[in-house]
Amino acid sequence: FALVTKPPISTGRSFSYHSLRSKRIRSNPRHFTQPLQERINANDFFFLPPQPPLRNMTTTVDNNAVSENTLVDGSMPMPQEVVSSRAINYLHQEVISLQAQNWDSIRLLDKAQISSIPDNRLHHINSIVWELERPITDTSSSSPDRPFVLTILSQNDRVDRAKLQEVVDQASNDDNTPFVSDNARLNLAPTSELPSICGFPSGCVPPLGLTPSPQLVLVEEALVHCASSLSDTNMMLIGGGGIPDQSTVLPLRTLLDAMVPNVRTASFRQTSDASATTDDSVSHLNGSSRAPQSSEVLVAQAAIPSRKWKPIFCVDPPDTDEAMAILQGKDSRKANHTEYNTDSVNNSSNGKATADGESDPSNSEDTPSLSPQAFTAVGMISGVRRIARQLVFADFSPPPNYRTKVDSHDWDEEDDLPWQNPRTKEGMAVQLVLGKTIMNNLGEEDGEVALRTLKKGQLVLVHGLTNVDNLNSLLNWTSKKSLDVRVTDYQVLQPARDETTVTNSEVGFQWEQGWTGNKRIPKRAKHVVSKKKVVEPSDPNMELLQLKDLYNENEIEKPVAIVDSTASLEAMHGEISTWLEENPNLNGFVGVDCEWKPTFLAAQGEPQPVLLMQVCVHPIRKIYLLDLQTLLRPFLEKGFPKNDREDAVSKVLEVLFHEKRLIKTGFKVTNDFQRLSASYPHMAELREIHSVIELSRTAMRVLQLTKRANIAVKSTSSLAKMSEFFLNKSLNKTEQTSNWSHRPLTPSQIEYAALDAVITPYLLEHLLPMVGATIDQSPALGRWENDTAFADAIKSWKMIVLNHSEDSLAIRRLNAKRTVGSSFVVAQSWTTGDEPPNEPNVPEDDKAPFVDVNGITRIPSRTVSIPDDFLETVMARLNGERVSKSKDGCLSELVSGQAILDLPNRRLDFPQRSGYIEFENAVALFVTMPFRPGQLRKYPNDWMNDGTALSWFIHDDEWKNGSSRLATKMLGTNDQTEASIILFVRRGKEPFVCCGRCSAEFQTTEDFRFGNVLKVNLHLKEHGKLLSSVDFQHLQYM
Repeated sequence: FALVTKPPISTGRSFSYHSLRSKRIRSNPRHFTQPLQERINANDFFFLPPQPPLRNMTTTVDNNAVSENTLVDGSMPMPQEVVSSRAINYLHQEVISLQAQNWDSIRLLDKAQISSIPDNRLHHINSIVWELERPITDTSSSSPDRPFVLTILSQNDRVDRAKLQEVVDQASNDDNTPFVSDNARLNLAPTSELPSICGFPSGCVPPLGLTPSPQLVLVEEALVHCASSLSDTNMMLIGGGGIPDQSTVLPLRTLLDAMVPNVRTASFRQTSDASATTDDSVSHLNGSSRAPQSSEVLVAQAAIPSRKWKPIFCVDPPDTDEAMAILQGKDSRKANHTEYNTDSVNNSSNGKATADGESDPSNSEDTPSLSPQAFTAVGMISGVRRIARQLVFADFSPPPNYRTKVDSHDWDEEDDLPWQNPRTKEGMAVQLVLGKTIMNNLGEEDGEVALRTLKKGQLVLVHGLTNVDNLNSLLNWTSKKSLDVRVTDYQVLQPARDETTVTNSEVGFQWEQGWTGNKRIPKRAKHVVSKKKVVEPSDPNMELLQLKDLYNENEIEKPVAIVDSTASLEAMHGEISTWLEENPNLNGFVGVDCEWKPTFLAAQGEPQPVLLMQVCVHPIRKIYLLDLQTLLRPFLEKGFPKNDREDAVSKVLEVLFHEKRLIKTGFKVTNDFQRLSASYPHMAELREIHSVIELSRTAMRVLQLTKRANIAVKSTSSLAKMSEFFLNKSLNKTEQTSNWSHRPLTPSQIEYAALDAVITPYLLEHLLPMVGATIDQSPALGRWENDTAFADAIKSWKMIVLNHSEDSLAIRRLNAKRTVGSSFVVAQSWTTGDEPPNEPNVPEDDKAPFVDVNGITRIPSRTVSIPDDFLETVMARLNGERVSKSKDGCLSELVSGQAILDLPNRRLDFPQRSGYIEFENAVALFVTMPFRPGQLRKYPNDWMNDGTALSWFIHDDEWKNGSSRLATKMLGTNDQTEASIILFVRRGKEPFVCCGRCSAEFQTTEDFRFGNVLKVNLHLKEHGKLLSSVDFQHLQYM
């Protein structure tokens, strides 16, 4: 599927199949997801724009000589505007199948790519379809409805019908070729009926990959003779490519070897001169009116070893060096500085950037060095990420048949990439960007349907442009080998196969188990597969969940209360306090959820605070909708004085969030608490919440305990999934992205907000009895005392709000997350009932110890000195030994016994992802070698000089010509005669082996992917002693 077409691009509206489809198809949302067999039949085609003839065709019909399929009336045939989607799909499969058999020179290319091939290497061929007229008595069931014969010959040759009929008659009498019925008569297939016979229009019929398959394929002997005489050349055949503006190109010498079994060679061309020879045919091969082309695109490649075969992507990605030059500002021909942002539109000198990080080159004054290329490809959606309302990213992989072939091998990290780069033959990935381009192309309504219906597991036909004029995309390509393409249109050829569910009789819940269809059921799930009736997890006919399904209106007069005044706050406080006083020994569930204005409805860059907090006090069956937009003032500094209403809110929050007998629950509720604290920093009651149960985590644990771990992740991935799975009713999420700043709230918004708060305590109340779990007065959750399955299920949280401009060091040290605007939040948790940990504290001095979110004091490694005598003792113990799989474990062994780290709750602080760890007087280096020989890696670390030295790489900006702090420690200084470098090496993910101390010398080299780096040779000082270690020998001899 990888090698497909590049559709024509106009200067106006982008080319789109959708724009040419009938209104009936475009207005039907099922068009995107309808199964292939329901949408496609012999008369169901993609509509293509009219194209000029690909080559000159005969304008008259000769009863005895034919060079192309012609119209019945004898006029010039124009390429048809339809092509069977099933036919083009099959053609792509056939091409990739041949590439997998080491015929990787077979390609599907467009005119631009073909124009780069030297003219003397191309020989144009015609593929002519002949319909077989069977006798009435022939009832062979194996033949298709309209059997046909395919003839392949030089474009300059013409078919002699009499000779062709003789060849077909002889084939019908040959027992070895039972493809043609006896007495079958040949008729030239009319151009208007070609798509219904072979799937392709006139001028586009490929020499292979037809469906239905021809009864017989006849190749003119002149081509065979030519193949023999030119076997040492790179002569390429060029024929139809399935659709206009695309051609099939394959080596002449592989024509017969790559064809289907029912192929024959025969002489059926018309010869005007009896003395014509094969040499005349060869001279015709070299004549062409095509423009000269470069040989780089289609030079016959050496056979790729079958183990490393993967489908070739259909378009050349940008040159890495040129992309790096643009990113580093070394090339004046720069790409657009656009970002993936639906809220902004930027302009650049090369064109107008669209709102989804895509660029429109139509407004460019001069062509950029990396210009977008149009393409069409078929593949599988292996992942979908919705970034914004009108921006979706999707991972695009080869179709499953060929992806399975790649996945069957143990690829290294780079070879895990699913596609093959047609330029370098290396691995690459493809990411689809669906945003402004497809929205403009299809219109607002159809565009939203297209974004919403793209799902993981779908087989799709994609049309788009490479997004090489965007800096973010170039960075993605140079760093990850992932090519971003912006989609203009797509069609689902095969829907995703969703996992199915089976019913369970317990409390009317529904459990999901295994798979159906052809999907294999994992061994671990076989023992729970049920034969009960299956239901779809997202059935459109599933009944919607309503508030009255959970809270009976006959029992509760007014379950929902809008809280937007001091009076309503006092009433809420009184009702909650009354229940607590009347039930001093009981715990109660409280559902919490928050709503805020969606980003796409707000001005660009405007922070959106929480506007509505829904609280369901389940014991009294009451839902409170706190209108925070009316009650609180957002983004005030800590300690800012409160007004009267805010004091009333504080009183309610104190009893609600600080009372441990009220068990707060929700779906991803911690995120809501973080946003609340960041929205209203002056409200201290929002920064500490006790007795919190995360519903999704608890539900997943219940499923695991009930032997349903195989479906736990999917069933708890969203609140809507949990509703469908456990209650057999779906949630209406339409109001989720509505304007929550609008007042008064609409009835549908109130229903949605109330349901989101009610469903979480309702589900939790029914989940726990299924495993016999209860909550005691501690409060602690479990089936018995000290039940480890739910040891930390009930937590307390403290939110520390940081400002980006004032607390940059603390944000970095504590790994704080941006929540609202410029506010960052650090979430600290502990088990409710335990002593809280020390509060995080980061001094302004970056060398000083600090307290992390777990209450542990972190000592920066750069401030720790390792005495020489102590290091000698440690090295004598660790040399040649496996130490640990983690850097933390290795460093703990290295500095164990140091007084500064022997105190309780003290740990060493260092950059976890770095390849080197600096101490005050030493450096610890960590090197990961490939687990298998020949495995590609980021840096080619190699053993040298019979294992006495190892190559190591470091960026030049970290070395600074030997003047950096790291360089002086590795090379030594005037007052330090010997550098202290401790080396740890491992293979793959095995434990690190301590290789003792070493010395360093450096060399300069170029890293074409990350700029300049330094190659440092590390010489082992204790190599002789290490040779006696089996673990060290294992590192060197793989």
